[in-house]
Amino acid sequence: MVDDRDDWRGEDVDPDDETPRGKAPLVIAIASVLAVLVVVGLVGFLVSRAGPSGKPTSEMTPTQAPLKLELPVAVGDLARDPNIDSHTEIGEGDDRMEARSATYVRDRTDSLHVVIARPMTDPQEMLTLLEAHAIREVGDGYCGRDTSDLDVCAVIREDVGVLAAGLEGQTPEAIVADAAEIGAALERDE
Repeated sequence: MVDDRDDWRGEDVDPDDETPRGKAPLVIAIASVLAVLVVVGLVGFLVSRAGPSGKPTSEMTPTQAPLKLELPVAVGDLARDPNIDSHTEIGEGDDRMEARSATYVRDRTDSLHVVIARPMTDPQEMLTLLEAHAIREVGDGYCGRDTSDLDVCAVIREDVGVLAAGLEGQTPEAIVADAAEIGAALERDE
């Protein structure tokens, strides 16, 4: 008796035929699944190694030494007396902050009073601690007016805050620029 069922080759198929089909399709299927899993795993590994910039973290900047908490003696046309440097610790325990301050001179005139403090990550916090009012963003920093009615501005470099008070009636933009220049001149511990 002829069965009406045909296999994919168009041949008659005997339902009682127990001839083993080859293992090749099963091996190919397993190899394909394994290959897909390896590719997905490799892509996942590479993506998890990427830092915020998309570059692998092993190629990112190595850990650098922390910044010294020392004000530079001269920056551009600003200079301070190397023999006068105030060192202060504010707060206690985890809230303890280390600070240094000095007055910078430009053209033989007191120009900026600068305070650097660590740890500090928010320039607005520095101004708030100083009880400044009318705080606003100016360039790469924040500025406000202190209780003596001086323009004061703060910028951050890594974990060091640089607060500068203009003593010559400078614009907030000029104070931020000077504070950023002083922050950029901070050296690293060796």
